[in-house]
Amino acid sequence: MYEQVRTRFTSDLRTFEDAQLATRVPATPAWDVHDVVAHLVGLAADLNAQRFPADDDVGGSAWNDAQIASRRSNSLQDLLDEWDREGPTFAAGLGLFGREMECHFVGDLVTHVLDVAEALQVTIDLGVEPIDMALEHYTAFVTERLVEAGRTMPRTVLDLSPLERLRLLSARRPLASVPGADGLADVYAGSGYTFPEA
Repeated sequence: MYEQVRTRFTSDLRTFEDAQLATRVPATPAWDVHDVVAHLVGLAADLNAQRFPADDDVGGSAWNDAQIASRRSNSLQDLLDEWDREGPTFAAGLGLFGREMECHFVGDLVTHVLDVAEALQVTIDLGVEPIDMALEHYTAFVTERLVEAGRTMPRTVLDLSPLERLRLLSARRPLASVPGADGLADVYAGSGYTFPEA
């Protein structure tokens, strides 16, 4: 599934103009589209090479920044060539680690692809299965924290379409935009996720 999403996304990326690559991505406001791609490529390359965040790099922010900084001068073609080399190996590794790990990284990839699509106001049709797999990861993440707190997912969240539920649970929608969802704020405390303002 990772490879399916990656190849679909890279096919669209090849049609983008330089101005689109320089567009700021609101979901990751410090990054433009080129930076998002550099992060995704760098993530695969780092994990393939078993390069991990430092112990004191909580959330991997410095690790992510280094992935982007080291590729800032790379052309889009350079990035896509590197991803073509690293992607299949990374996807094969996910298969070895099992469903939970695969859902985690497919979820990350799908979320960033949707971030780029929204930033550029374009449609990138990933199909149903990648959305469901991404949603499986984020739902498991939130549900585990809710169970620990003796709570359940608000019905209003469950009633959202799969795509909108994914965007909410991946912190791409304001919690206040869904009645009753603002009660999830404490569930995300310390997770590294920051919800946009309403």
